[in-house]
Amino acid sequence: MDLDLREPAVDLHVDRTARPSAAPADASAPAVDGKALERRGRAWLIWSFLACPCHLPLTLGFLGVVLGGTALGAVLRDNAWLAGGVITAVWAAGTARGLWLVRKGERGELTCAAPDR
Repeated sequence: MDLDLREPAVDLHVDRTARPSAAPADASAPAVDGKALERRGRAWLIWSFLACPCHLPLTLGFLGVVLGGTALGAVLRDNAWLAGGVITAVWAAGTARGLWLVRKGERGELTCAAPDR
């Protein structure tokens, strides 16, 4: 059982200096345009606005009513500070992701198709 390790079965070399073309490589790999990235970023911003810390009393009250009488509701009631911290972290992460996508869409970054093989 002799293995020939001199030549790889697949060419793993990726040319990182070549700029990808604006057109898709093939029909199965559609390019993402800047407008779509901006829309996706704005959707992230809208949804993270619902978890905004300034709405924390309303959010905790809503979750308390919805989860009342359940084990998760009891955990929420006993750990309100932890729940507030988690909600604030979700808001910060969602806002950061939304702003990042909007900026990338405006600059035209991340809008290239998959590279040709």
